[in-house]
Amino acid sequence: MPANVDSVSATAERLIKLAGVVALAYIVVMGLSYRAGIRLGHTKGQQRRERDGKPNLKRLSEEDRWTPFWKDEALIEGGLKGIQVIAIFCLYVVIMLAVFPPAPAELPAAISSLLTYPNSMEGLGVLLLTLGLAGNAGLRLWLFALLSVAAAAGTWVIFSRMRSGLASMGFQLFILTLQSLLISHVTGVFAGIQSANFEQRFPLVDVITIEGRKIGGLRMLKSADTECRFIEPEGEECLMPKTQIQVVRAKVPKPEK
Repeated sequence: MPANVDSVSATAERLIKLAGVVALAYIVVMGLSYRAGIRLGHTKGQQRRERDGKPNLKRLSEEDRWTPFWKDEALIEGGLKGIQVIAIFCLYVVIMLAVFPPAPAELPAAISSLLTYPNSMEGLGVLLLTLGLAGNAGLRLWLFALLSVAAAAGTWVIFSRMRSGLASMGFQLFILTLQSLLISHVTGVFAGIQSANFEQRFPLVDVITIEGRKIGGLRMLKSADTECRFIEPEGEECLMPKTQIQVVRAKVPKPEK
């Protein structure tokens, strides 16, 4: 009996470790898809600003340093957002299995049929997000939207045609993964377009130097231990030592008459 208990315990431990590795890999891949979307969206946002005659934020060169993936905020944020979206959609599957538990032999087929809901909703989400981007979508995102719609249609074909529960569930899980990557990418494009608009991201401030000189039109980017980073109206990033600053005051917009 103790030998059996030890065997079950060892198997459970291996399964938990495997699940942890799979979850970490999933978060990283989702994060990479989200980060790629951010970069694409940021480029599109900058191009739109250039067409509108607006300045783009010009970072200092030291901001281009390589960052390991475990310190990449965009990657981690994207991976966690992707997991959150999947969890929300798949909550329906968990609730239905809990309320109407199938027989063990019918579990794969039941999961397969229930996954049609998150797969369809994610496909609809990718399409709506792409439509929301309008002229900023581009050919790549429209191709992704078509792929997502095709995958959503495929989930119903699998549900109606495939008789093997395990095979059907495998295909449905593959579609779920594909849809999650696509929706993470499109969400990243949205975030990237917004990041190009630095006027909305960073507050307008007035800087009073120790000599009493007032410098207006700056936007607060970052405050470090020894220096502050500001954005000039032309989009140029500049540094100012804190020893030269008396106060940084948020500029309150005047109420419209």
